[in-house]
Amino acid sequence: MDETEQDGIDDSQPPHEESPTKEGNVQNTKTRRLQENNPGLFGVDNVQAREAWPYALGQGIKVCVVDSGLDASHVDFDQSRLDGFDNPGLQWFQDGDGHGTHVTGTIAAAHNGLGAQGVAPNVDVFVVRVFDSNGGFAFSSGLVGAARQCQQAGARVINMSLGGSAFSPAEEQLLGRIVQSGILIVAAAGNSGPNAGFSFPASYQNIISVAAVDSNNVVASFSQQNRRVDLSGPGVGVFSTLPGNQFGLLSGTSMASPHVAGVVALLWSFRPNASSGRIEQALLRSALDLGPSGRDNTYGFGIVQALAGLEDLKGGPLDDSDLLVNAPPENNAGGDNNNIRRREDPTLSTSQSSSVSCFSSSTLVHEQQQGPISIDKVQIGDRILTSKNTYETVYSLGHRHTSVAATFQQIFTSDSTDPLELTPEHMVYLVDGRAVPASSVKVGDRIQFLAITDINTTVDASVMVTKISSIIRRGVFAPFTASGTIVVNDGIVASTFLAFDTASSNLVIGGSALPISYQWLSWAFEAPHRLVCRHYWEYCQSETYEAATGISNWAYLPLIAAQFVLGQSMLVQYALSLPFVIVLSLAVAAEQLTSAEWLSTTVIVSLVLWWTFFYNQGMPRSTRKLKAS
Repeated sequence: MDETEQDGIDDSQPPHEESPTKEGNVQNTKTRRLQENNPGLFGVDNVQAREAWPYALGQGIKVCVVDSGLDASHVDFDQSRLDGFDNPGLQWFQDGDGHGTHVTGTIAAAHNGLGAQGVAPNVDVFVVRVFDSNGGFAFSSGLVGAARQCQQAGARVINMSLGGSAFSPAEEQLLGRIVQSGILIVAAAGNSGPNAGFSFPASYQNIISVAAVDSNNVVASFSQQNRRVDLSGPGVGVFSTLPGNQFGLLSGTSMASPHVAGVVALLWSFRPNASSGRIEQALLRSALDLGPSGRDNTYGFGIVQALAGLEDLKGGPLDDSDLLVNAPPENNAGGDNNNIRRREDPTLSTSQSSSVSCFSSSTLVHEQQQGPISIDKVQIGDRILTSKNTYETVYSLGHRHTSVAATFQQIFTSDSTDPLELTPEHMVYLVDGRAVPASSVKVGDRIQFLAITDINTTVDASVMVTKISSIIRRGVFAPFTASGTIVVNDGIVASTFLAFDTASSNLVIGGSALPISYQWLSWAFEAPHRLVCRHYWEYCQSETYEAATGISNWAYLPLIAAQFVLGQSMLVQYALSLPFVIVLSLAVAAEQLTSAEWLSTTVIVSLVLWWTFFYNQGMPRSTRKLKAS
């Protein structure tokens, strides 16, 4: 006798149909996806995911997404981490309207610099498709049956960005049993506004109900408010994946729920032996209290906080012993993660905090007057060594954040005392003159090297790469020079820029490498910035930075523009890349005409207008800025 017969409950009928219910049957309700449209981007920062990534990435945890399916071919997913329930007529790897792909991207989009950033990028995802292409609930065995498929697949977290207004005691009881087995179910609180009452399954006992807030942590106008609301999450204009290798903004408690599900995965990956009750306790106790003190019907216990949740699980502040080490580079979405290590638990992994290139805080540069100095001491206006007997003025700090932790690739060489430490996207010069991403450098390669005989004399040379490893450090730095090169440590010649594809030194569109190097592309993108600095130095001296990552706001806009273009389909990439290259070439040409200030000014204004056009076509905005110290 199965458990449903023991309790006199028949859960074999779908609970989300309009037909009347019979005694013993699960209450019938109507389920819909919850969404609205509203611009903006803020999710991973407001839930402290970025701060938690050095300690947890969701590794070893399976999250089940019950939704409209998933475009499993999307470039921003690691296909090796995706699986689903094969249901006739509802193929899990296809998405009828994009809702499920967007939700899944919020949880698990890879950190590959292409567009979205998942809250827990290293989770395994299991998809159960319950909606057909017309948006109707079509899973034959009902919502409970979908949850059981998640349970059988080994999921520890289930996200349900769906809901209906009718209460089903049987459905509540059966979902409660799944929760009692050690699984946490996270669900959207509903989009019918503050006076609409309850939405189910979110308002069932033992389900974590999630309200939506905007980028300022103010409750969304559509978010339902009731005594069952447990937590809040970002849900207004969330930027995530859409079918067809696209990205876009959606709003709704459907978008808030996966933020919480992703944080659950982060916490569980940090303490994989914790009970579901302990994880839920940490979520509620560590939430950022909003509204009236304590729990309220609007925000629940507050907006979910990943880092604070990790600290609650540990029982105190995190330190270097909690960091994940020896992980593969974050942007290697399809890489093998079997060699992951944590200092105190040899089973876990980490990755860098952002997809922007930078050096670690242990890097030395050679300043013309002071000699070798730590890279974190470099200021705008300093003159640093960039090539043989050549010093250039630092016109921008590019990427500067003293507390962000990142995974750096260590490149050991035959003649350098200290390894070069830079992020996988950051470029270094091979002996043949090519600037290549650090992730593509192999043992045995020869890289450019300047033998420094004294503070003003250098000799061209090269060194062999003898070892490659990785390490986590706090602090990310990338000062910019006019040539785009910088000499670091004992004399290694590196770029100040990044490659948008870590497997190639040239621009890649549609799988084909074009005769345009990433070094030139990045250098050309900086031409307007250099023009401004040349003619209006005071603007460069008052540089500001994107608060969460430390990226210069001069560099942030062209970076987002480039990522926007590279995130489009192949034809769109070609169509947009051509004007990019033409305009950038004009900017470079204008830069070379140092006496033609009127031309420089014209180009600057044109580029600002051009970038603003693309910036307003749906690309995310950086709203938090930090004044340079």
